[in-house]
Amino acid sequence: MRRVWIVGGIAGDLVLKLPASLRVGKYHQPIEIIKRPGGSGANVALALCTGPVETGFVTYIGSDPLGQSLAKLIDESELSHRHIIHGNHHQERCLVILDVEGERTLIGLSDGRSEKTITLKDVPLEKGDVVVFLNWLPLCPKELEFAKSRGCITVVGLGALLAEPALSADIAIGSQSDLAEEPIYKDHLHNFPKIVVTQGIKGATEYSKEGVIHQDAFLSHVVDTTGAGDAFLAGYLTAFAMGAESGILPLELGARWASLMVTIETSIPPHFSLVPGAVDLLRRIK
Repeated sequence: MRRVWIVGGIAGDLVLKLPASLRVGKYHQPIEIIKRPGGSGANVALALCTGPVETGFVTYIGSDPLGQSLAKLIDESELSHRHIIHGNHHQERCLVILDVEGERTLIGLSDGRSEKTITLKDVPLEKGDVVVFLNWLPLCPKELEFAKSRGCITVVGLGALLAEPALSADIAIGSQSDLAEEPIYKDHLHNFPKIVVTQGIKGATEYSKEGVIHQDAFLSHVVDTTGAGDAFLAGYLTAFAMGAESGILPLELGARWASLMVTIETSIPPHFSLVPGAVDLLRRIK
């Protein structure tokens, strides 16, 4: 089994539940306002660590009350390794606008300076570890090369496909909606041997030199789509770290976790043990 390090932020989500669809330029009165922990880095790390994978989390924690409360959440989690960069910047915050159909719109409420301080410099990386960069920031190329120099397997967001200057990683993964325009994914396989694209209710597709694999989404009653992509990534990484480096299994486990995620109101995905069929899927890994 490979050890996985998640590199990314943790934030406080302010969720506004609307009684109708979001319409630009119109006044909206939320029917409920919820505060809860979130941030893609934390969402993936705190989900992944509930399964069989040894998980490390590299993140930033601010000195304000929100940062202190999120630090407690990390301390009480099932993470095997915690590498926290402490600083004086305010903790990241995110506005989540949730409409009546469960679709969410995300608006950052911070300037992102805190995540730019995240570094792998003192993280005890070992050859064969999987290092995952959740948010593609200007600091990532430097930290990506550092992880490569330690013999790690590198995973980046889809935004890295269009980075200038061009770079490379073992896997690029993320939502098609993360890109302003959809590239021809096969044209990027020379720099990213495996590219995984999630497309919401259309499922997920993996591109590699061996071919194209598609996994349909599992039908669910959608309540809140926040964190669905993070749940998918947690599932994909679980199977990958356990040895399923190719085939449909990582995509299926990701899809199953995401299908459960959208049925509940939370930003952090539910425990691995609650994912239908997850344990049976892992038993199929040779």
